[in-house]
Amino acid sequence: IEDVITKINESVLFFYNASSYVVGKNTEILYHPKEVTTNNTSCTVTLPSITANPGFTSVGWSTTNGATTGTAVGESYTLSSNDGTIYANAVDITIPTGSVVVNSFNNGTLTATVSVHDDGSGDKGTYGWKSSTSSTCSSSTTGFTDSTNSTYSFTSISTPGTYYICVRIEDNAGNKNYVSTSYEVSGVSFKYTGTFYTSDNKTARTNTTYSTSNKDWVVWFTSGGTLTMYTANDVKVFLVGGGYNGKNGYYGTANGGAGGAGGKTYTGALTLSKNGSYSVAIGAQNGGNSTFSSLSSASGTSKSGGAGAVCKCNESTSWVESHGVAGTNGSYAFGNSSIDGKLYGAGGGGGACRNCSAYGNKGAGGSHGGGAGGTYDGSGANGTANTGGGGGGRGTWNWYDAENNSGTYGKGGTGIVIMKMRKLSW
Repeated sequence: IEDVITKINESVLFFYNASSYVVGKNTEILYHPKEVTTNNTSCTVTLPSITANPGFTSVGWSTTNGATTGTAVGESYTLSSNDGTIYANAVDITIPTGSVVVNSFNNGTLTATVSVHDDGSGDKGTYGWKSSTSSTCSSSTTGFTDSTNSTYSFTSISTPGTYYICVRIEDNAGNKNYVSTSYEVSGVSFKYTGTFYTSDNKTARTNTTYSTSNKDWVVWFTSGGTLTMYTANDVKVFLVGGGYNGKNGYYGTANGGAGGAGGKTYTGALTLSKNGSYSVAIGAQNGGNSTFSSLSSASGTSKSGGAGAVCKCNESTSWVESHGVAGTNGSYAFGNSSIDGKLYGAGGGGGACRNCSAYGNKGAGGSHGGGAGGTYDGSGANGTANTGGGGGGRGTWNWYDAENNSGTYGKGGTGIVIMKMRKLSW
């Protein structure tokens, strides 16, 4: 702001705008001489009016440029030999505007950035940050953390839910405003030392960290390990034990071997805490239990394997075909095919039998992962790994079997553990 009243030597030179003084940011003022009084050591003037620019308000006249208080317009003011310059001052009264956005959410850390717009005194560059589950963000809000950083990270975000980021912004005139945004933490973040894959990435990975904000996440654990949570989550867990081995056919009775039962399946629920560690084990072949913390597939039930073919070879039955029975189909994870469309814990198929010149068929393995039974002179198939499928029974050739069948029973498939967010409808 230009000088408006200036003492020169022993004279007082009084300048003023013809009508009023316009003050505020980026204001240019023209001043015109009114009168010159010489050989006086003081004089009394009436302070002229001040018109502030939009967004500013007049605070009167002061010997300090930029003062926030002063002598009011219309008051008498005596200039003496000790006076220098007096200024028309105005202050910014417009609150700043702004917005805040969430940049990322990883490993339980939520990062946000605030932007501020102020045409008056400008952004002060100091921000109050707060995260809470309350949507209130106003002058009544307390508990801010002050920072000069326009980007800030909260490390206390753990439990899924709606979080509100409230930021106090301020301009250089002290005008404050409060801006906020919300973020839905519905995902999961963890590290697992074993092998796993996820609903959004079917590529198996080992000993790595995973984070997602997708509320529909599902995780398949295919080998044992330790799970360390970076978020707190309520989860459901589907456990499949290892499938049971099939059986050999028996000489004498000469029946085909029975298929092995599928691994036991069990669904349970847990609350996982942030920074908690949980042990996961995958059931081994032949009935090994899969476990997740306190949950175990041993608490579940299994699907039966198919019976082996019954061999009959005599004059009246020499041409009768005798077939192995198919294994029982498995169960969908969490009882819903939407997870991955697979059936787990299927039984293995029974082995076939050759009745003299009649060739029986091997029993099919149950879907999806039960091993098929063996042909009359072959081995049963193994159950598929990480399905808990039962192994197929060995086929047989009645009395000839003991000397000529070198096959064996199929082994059960290993189990699996599947985890999903508990709040999902399926």
